Amino acid sequence: MATPSSALIDTGEFEAVSEAELVPEAAPKAATAAHRPSGDSGVRPSPAVLAGRIEAAISASAKTEATLSDLLRTAKFLSASIEAARAANAGLTQELEVLCSIVNGDGAERASLERRIQRLERVADETSRDAVRDRRALLEEHDAFIASLVSDHDRELQALRRRLSELENTAVAEPSDTREPELS
Repeated sequence: MATPSSALIDTGEFEAVSEAELVPEAAPKAATAAHRPSGDSGVRPSPAVLAGRIEAAISASAKTEATLSDLLRTAKFLSASIEAARAANAGLTQELEVLCSIVNGDGAERASLERRIQRLERVADETSRDAVRDRRALLEEHDAFIASLVSDHDRELQALRRRLSELENTAVAEPSDTREPELS
């Protein structure tokens, strides 16, 4: 049988805590056994440990919010980059039209330039379509990722709130259970 100071309790993603931190040393074994819920190990974390865990969860929540903010800035930057590529394509198309009007000559040179212009216009159109498709795909992935992070974040917060509520209810109920009956 492990002693309270040597056994460690696995607390999930937070650091391991010894039973000594969870159960006050001064409490007699009979008194702690009377407060143990059935089917449970009977080890209750101390309010200080719970407060530390809640603070760690809030800190993780703040980090998640900062990460989401960074992702949003990245998406805005990518959107601006795609818009700049569109503007460059529009400028190229306009420049090609000016070139065509300047050349406006007859013969093989003109036909060659017209073919080159058509080819460049097709490339510009394909690039524009690719940019739009890539932007949509990126935004859909980004939105799905952010929705997943927010959903996970909300679930964690709800679990922490439920746990805090349970602890508050337990803390309120415990003082009435530990009172000794008055002698008349």
